Amino acid sequence: MQTTIPTSDQHIVQPGESLPHIALRYGSTPEIVAALNNINNPARLFVGQALDVSETAAGRIPLTHGYTHIV
Repeated sequence: MQTTIPTSDQHIVQPGESLPHIALRYGSTPEIVAALNNINNPARLFVGQALDVSETAAGRIPLTHGYTHIV
């Protein structure tokens, strides 16, 4: 089995993730992420799939697991 090592312009799909979840994480829309990756059926993502997120939101730092609360 080949291991995929992501670049800064890639997101590796994790269990339970959906296209809307991934798009939100990068400040984008599901439509943009789908277009960048030639995805015709967003329900057919698979764990370990490398997605191009290079043009989602320039300079945005991906969210990590957890919550951010600003006071």
